[in-house]
Amino acid sequence: MIVYLHGNASSRCEGAQHAKKFLSNDYNIFVFDFIGCGHSDGEFITLGAKEQYDIKPIIEYLKSTKLVPKIILYGWSMGAATALLYMSKNPDPLVAGIVIDSPFAKLSELVKDIMNSIKIPDFFFKGFYAFAKENLKLVYDFDIDELNPMDGLEKVKVPAIFLHSVNDTLIPIKHSEMIYKQYGGPKENEWFSEKYSNDAHNAPRPPVIGKRILKFIKNL
Repeated sequence: MIVYLHGNASSRCEGAQHAKKFLSNDYNIFVFDFIGCGHSDGEFITLGAKEQYDIKPIIEYLKSTKLVPKIILYGWSMGAATALLYMSKNPDPLVAGIVIDSPFAKLSELVKDIMNSIKIPDFFFKGFYAFAKENLKLVYDFDIDELNPMDGLEKVKVPAIFLHSVNDTLIPIKHSEMIYKQYGGPKENEWFSEKYSNDAHNAPRPPVIGKRILKFIKNL
């Protein structure tokens, strides 16, 4: 069973795009809306901080059916970071592997990367960052500095495949490289370089990536 974890500003429909690929290879796929997305309740997202708690009841439900011999978590962008946050705290023998596409390593580092890419002066960035951190903590109980998907990854032992476009300008590939180095389980990666007419982060993945994912899953 593939449990798909969608990205920021998205919904379960993102995962449904993979249905044909998995179903034609005899894999079921479970898609859902994170809190604050699609048809789920909630007014905001937290980029994984609270979304990680959406995963456990899904896995418990799939266990209760006694029809699912193994689960593969497949996360993209926010969903990839969420999968890492979940796995570092919830070892589960039913989860046989994880597919991690374009995660961020630390939210604070990603914010700095984005600000640097648009050439925000350092003094302005520091003021904005402090303001945003204080207000997010006050209103949403969400601390930017504590959202770190790298924490505890050296203890995660399930097989993983990491995917990232070298042309990604939204989440630079260095984030996946840092995570890959930290990850404690069997691991492989595909840093792909196909160029797209739009931002590589949001672009459809080339066919070679789909084949690589299927090969990884079949070997679990």
